[in-house]
Parts: sequence; structure tokens; C-alpha cells
Amino acid sequence: MCTGDGENRVCIEFTANGWIATKGEGKNAVKITDSKEITALMNSDDPADQARAAYLMYLITHPEIQGDHNQIGECLADGYLYWADIEGKNTPVWIYISELFESDKGQSATVSLTQWEMGNGVFIDTIKLVVYQSAFQSVAHLFHVIGHEGVHIY
Repeated sequence: MCTGDGENRVCIEFTANGWIATKGEGKNAVKITDSKEITALMNSDDPADQARAAYLMYLITHPEIQGDHNQIGECLADGYLYWADIEGKNTPVWIYISELFESDKGQSATVSLTQWEMGNGVFIDTIKLVVYQSAFQSVAHLFHVIGHEGVHIY
């Protein structure tokens, strides 16, 4: 299963041992992640691992977003900061992993655009993704939840 083209092409190949997600085409394709890594990150009690699972799933479900799949989120007091190229703009993606099972509206995740202060009074547009524990019920559910929330960015 593939979406996009050229450097934005994301493919998920299903094998007897799970699946592998790649970005790019032919010999230029690079592995983003696989089912074993996503499962391990999702099942971790460490919010940093769960945030990384959400970020990798974000890259898989939205091939138009350019991001370094090797990126480790910068731990902030209340979340994890990743950077991605969205519509030609280097954009911070702030991922917060809630301890709650779901939001008060029964949602597994929410996304919004906010301002982040970089320092010296400089503010930049930031994507804020809040992921609740219900999103981590299964890999398929995380795929659906992150895919859905990513659509709101556009």
C-alpha cells in the first residue's frame, strides 16, 4: 500500500512478520519504522516512547509532511517537541501524552494550532497534538487516530 509520489511516497509493506513503512521510491526509499518498533513504543509506560510512536505514525499517515524519522523528541516540561517540514515551513510539532484514557468529549486525541515562545519574545506557530491513552489500544487504532487528527492540520 503506497500513497504520494517521489520523496513524499510512503509505502507500508505487509510481511509474514508484520509490516514495514518506508518513505521515498526505489533505491532512495528509507525505512521509517516497522510494526515491532511501533508496538514496543506504544506499549511502553514512558510518555517519551508513546510520543515517538505518535510522531512516527504522523509521518506514515501524512506523506506530505517531511520529518526526520530518527528524530528523538526534545523533552519539554509538558510534552515532546519534534520538527517537521509542513508546506515548506519548518514547523514545531508538540506532542503531549495524556495520562487520561480519553478526553472529556470521548476523543482519543486532539490537534490544534498554538503559539510557542522560542525565547526573547519570539513566538512561532506550533502544532499541538494531545494523545490520550485510548489511542494506544492497538496499532490500527493509533493509525486511525493520528491519521484523523493530521487531517485537521490542513
